[in-house]
Formats: sequence, structure tokens, C-alpha cells
Amino acid sequence: MAIKRNSDATRRRILDAAFAGIYKHGYQATSIDAILKTTGLTKGGFYHHFKSKKALGQAVIDEVLSGTFELLWVRTLEQYPDPIEGIKAVLRLVPATIGQNFAELGCPLNNLSQEMSPIDEDFRTRLNAIFHKWIDTVADALKRGQQNGCVLPGIDPQGAAIFIIAAYEGAISMTKNEQTPEIMNICASQIELYLEGLRV
Repeated sequence: MAIKRNSDATRRRILDAAFAGIYKHGYQATSIDAILKTTGLTKGGFYHHFKSKKALGQAVIDEVLSGTFELLWVRTLEQYPDPIEGIKAVLRLVPATIGQNFAELGCPLNNLSQEMSPIDEDFRTRLNAIFHKWIDTVADALKRGQQNGCVLPGIDPQGAAIFIIAAYEGAISMTKNEQTPEIMNICASQIELYLEGLRV
């Protein structure tokens, strides 16, 4: 049992190092050698867990990025009967969770999508699945809000969810380009005004 725990911990170290490298430098610029240097592992130790760099990149998407999305968006929205307040809470939570990297490096999901979706269909499919789950999560929250009388009955939850996420991701991209959290604060306040307009 201890061996499996150690193996799981080693695999997680590789994933965390890969995510950090990809987030800062991009997937293509993050080498296996750099990951080995960070983790102190041998190539044999690496290939015991991942058969290739691509397999590692896919695991970063499926486990790290998807897991972070699940924690920040799905779990948070589940706690709020009022989806407007729930979405606003996530908008405040994400920059606080990621920290200064949020302004300097942007959204790791969006970064990887822009880098890899045009050149690798496997990456595009996995990344797109997270975006679709994100849209569905926000849309489902808005539908619950309509059912409990918090959200206007006439809005299209799916369309509103797409717009909210597109506005949010655009705000992050502008923040990254400006290299200051002030842009995100301005955009977030405008997104919140839009959200308040969805109330009954």
C-alpha cells in the first residue's frame, strides 16, 4: 500500500511540475528534461508513469485543469441557491486562488487552447470538453435560478453562459496583455452588472 502511495505521489509531482512549466512557458517549450530537473526524477521514473510528453500533456488537461475547474466552478456554484451570487463569488475567487500569476500569465486553460488547439486535435478535443462542461455548469446554475425565481424566465441560459464565459476569458486575456490586475477588476465589475441584469 505504501508503494502505491509513493507511486501516486511521484506521479502527482510530475503532473504539478508539468503544469507549472506549461503555464509559465507553454506546452511546446516545456521539456521532459526540465520536468526531470524540477522533480529530481530519472527518465526511467518519468516513463514509468507517462509513455510520452504528449501523454503527460493530456493528463495535465484531464486531471489538473479539469480538476481545478471542478473545484472552482462546479463545487462553488453547488453551494449557492442564487446562481448570480455564485458566479460572482467564482469571479472573485479565481484571481485570489491563482494569485499574481493570474495577471502575469493569464488563464492556463485559455493559454493551452490557443497554443495547441490549432495544431493537435487530441489536445483540442480535451480542452473543448472542459469549455463545454464549463458552459453547461453555468447554464444549469442559471436554469436552477429560473426554477427558484432568482433569474429572469425569458433569458436563454445556454446563450447567457456562453457570453459570461467569453467575456470572462476576454477579460483575462486583456489583463495578461496589460500585466495588471486592474483591467480584470474593471471587467469583472462590468460582468457583475450584466449578471445583476439577469435577476427577476
